[in-house]
Amino acid sequence: MSQNNLTDPERLVVVVTGTTTGFGAEIVNELSKRGGFTVYATCTTNEGLKVYQDRESVYLRPVQVDITKQDDVNRLRARIEAECPQGLYCLVNNAGISTGSYIDLTTEDDFQVRNNENEQMYLCASA
Repeated sequence: MSQNNLTDPERLVVVVTGTTTGFGAEIVNELSKRGGFTVYATCTTNEGLKVYQDRESVYLRPVQVDITKQDDVNRLRARIEAECPQGLYCLVNNAGISTGSYIDLTTEDDFQVRNNENEQMYLCASA
């Protein structure tokens, strides 16, 4: 890869999942500030999308994606393939949930919800 490809925002495509708040939002903010990246920021809420849409940046592409829904993941993949033929440079697979509790204090239902969402992170990465 030539040096130009490492600084050309049309060449470096990054997908960040779970960007509504927290770590994912901070990654999007930092990449946007640095420049040199086309960033697909995935959110599950309309409010999260609006924050990014209001920035009106050609290099910031907010997308509503629920990683627990394979159709959403497939739609994101198809969009990236159509808009960025050079492919994906980096996936920051930040979406997921944690109850922050000890496993022996977690109910079976809570464990199943957490496990299902976190399993989708694998499916998103393999798409």
